[in-house]
Amino acid sequence: MTSEAVVSVSKKAKNVDVTKLEYLSNELLMELLEYIDLYNLCRSFYNQNFRLNALIDNRSVKYRTNLSTSKKFSYFCCMMRNKYNRIISLTVSGDSCIPRFTASTVLDELVALRSLTLNEITTKQLELIVRKLTRLHQLVFINVTLTQYFFSLDIHHACRLLLYDIPSLKSAVIDSGTNVIVKISESLLNISNLDTLTFAGCQSNVFDFIPLVRQMPKLRSLNISLHQNLISFGVLLNTSSFMHFNLVRLNLKIFNLSFDHLCETLKIVPNVKQLSIGGCIRDPIFLTSERWKQLLLHGSLSKLVEFMVSIQMSIADVPNNDEFRSDPYLNQRKFKFDNGYLSAQYKKR
Repeated sequence: MTSEAVVSVSKKAKNVDVTKLEYLSNELLMELLEYIDLYNLCRSFYNQNFRLNALIDNRSVKYRTNLSTSKKFSYFCCMMRNKYNRIISLTVSGDSCIPRFTASTVLDELVALRSLTLNEITTKQLELIVRKLTRLHQLVFINVTLTQYFFSLDIHHACRLLLYDIPSLKSAVIDSGTNVIVKISESLLNISNLDTLTFAGCQSNVFDFIPLVRQMPKLRSLNISLHQNLISFGVLLNTSSFMHFNLVRLNLKIFNLSFDHLCETLKIVPNVKQLSIGGCIRDPIFLTSERWKQLLLHGSLSKLVEFMVSIQMSIADVPNNDEFRSDPYLNQRKFKFDNGYLSAQYKKR
């Protein structure tokens, strides 16, 4: 660009009419305000002028806020109380906020709350607030990251509290932060209304899969890790008496699971359209192309639209040849075994 052109652009830039925040319409401003954290909204915009105050206080404006420090939580309790009934999303994190939050009466006033995220919370603290959560009839999503100082029994108790004691919940994420085993006891569970469920950082025994989904008839999306111990390796699941027809998205992380158990597990969910399988496996049957072809063609996956596999094979005798390449059906689905990993990816057009 020549120097004359640069001067010309600079002159034009000086004449550009920059729109100020105050020039926006009330409707657009109120929509923008909902994307700003309530703490920042009060500290940066409130008391700037009467118009902004009126818009922030407008009953149609909904708030979101993230409480991660003691300073923010104190300000939240002292200066924002008149806005509690319009908060729809709340995140509370850390040792400085979680104990104060669970001991306070804040939840009693969050009548419009739809989304709640709790980071680094213990099961005892969780138990203190679950009873209050049952009274929040607008709450549809909860994301809980538990502290790493717990036993498996604590995780089981937390799952029961969250998944079955809050009837309004539609979606839940439970993160234990470590690979702990979750025991699902069918005798302790009630019917859940969940539509979407994600377990992160924790595993369930493959034999608990049926009791889990049996109590969630409305479940449509599930992310879960399944494991199998060597003692039960030869025992198959009894899937003849139960099927879950609503589940359409399934993300499985499998550990030491046999191929037969994988097939039996998938029989339970015949309407799955999106399936992802990952994890670490020792069963050499996973490298048998004919078994995969039989599962995909004649198994319970007739309605499958998207399919992805990424499995680490932890076996001593790794076959040298890749038999998936010689099969046109599996080759089309990009099945291959390379560097100890079995992978596949397919999306129906």
